[in-house]
Amino acid sequence: MLSRVVPQFEVRLKKTDGGAATELVFVVPVPNELRESYPALFGQICGSRATDWESAIADGFRTTEYNRKPLSKFISPQLRRAFNKGVRIWLEKSRASKNQDIRPLELELSDFEKLAKMKPGPQTDSRAALWAAKRLDALVKGIKEIRQRCRNRSSVGTQELKLEIEKLCSYETYGATFQRLLSGEGKITPWTILTPEIDVGDIARAVITVELPTSGHVIDLNETSVRTLVKLGRKLAKGLDRVPKPLV
Repeated sequence: MLSRVVPQFEVRLKKTDGGAATELVFVVPVPNELRESYPALFGQICGSRATDWESAIADGFRTTEYNRKPLSKFISPQLRRAFNKGVRIWLEKSRASKNQDIRPLELELSDFEKLAKMKPGPQTDSRAALWAAKRLDALVKGIKEIRQRCRNRSSVGTQELKLEIEKLCSYETYGATFQRLLSGEGKITPWTILTPEIDVGDIARAVITVELPTSGHVIDLNETSVRTLVKLGRKLAKGLDRVPKPLV
């Protein structure tokens, strides 16, 4: 009965703290016949154990394959394509609307169009790009300050230096960063960050590489580099800065 129900597609704009999110939702209605013919089963699905049902369906989505490819990886690019076409339609309708103050709107639409444009190939998560750009700037600034402050090694102790490093990232991340940079050669200590032969930018990018898996952003570094991610983040941030701010 449930397997014969055709999913319905819905779009919802959900407001969040400080922003909004467009939800692309496939809805599979639970038929009334199920409630009437199988009340106990209906109660299991919609009652106190509803989370079990939600988890099982989510697992089904994550583990199902289509043409020997995970369904989730197949559907996401197509939804992105559909979303991108929807943005084009929205831009056309917005430009065609009779707005008395069309010039500011046109400027904002032009910037929005550039930021929303989809390029061929794998698409990078814009949130991850913005995060990487901001994180790189913070790391570069912090590393430079540490090197400046600790030029005279006699003025700072090892433990004090370690505490300064932990303001930038966890010491575990620090260790993994220099394992990558030094290819596992040599002993890593807090003083390693002061090695002049190791570029500050390289350290910052390596920290981001180590942090990415636990950052909440899903990025495949086999398809894009941290350098490219940061470059895109800077471009997005610049574009966002050009958008006129609303009058308060």
